[in-house]
Amino acid sequence: MKNINLFRVIIKYRIWIIIISIILTIFLVIFASKTNIDIGTYTLLPEHNSEIIKIKQISENFGSFDNLIIIIKGNDNLKMEQAT
Repeated sequence: MKNINLFRVIIKYRIWIIIISIILTIFLVIFASKTNIDIGTYTLLPEHNSEIIKIKQISENFGSFDNLIIIIKGNDNLKMEQAT
């Protein structure tokens, strides 16, 4: 019984359903075309740090990185070697 009533509503308002579906599809296509995905992890880091600026320059010169680069900075060389 519920299926028959649903069928009747769909048949009765089929033009409106098609129009709303087309408008919704157009809206979603426009929204999807403006979506930008950036998978670079360096873009999540602070922009004003001198090391990050160097990483971005290297990335622009050589394309992109295949690996994550971690910069270790410190005064004690032994501890820095043990951290890697």
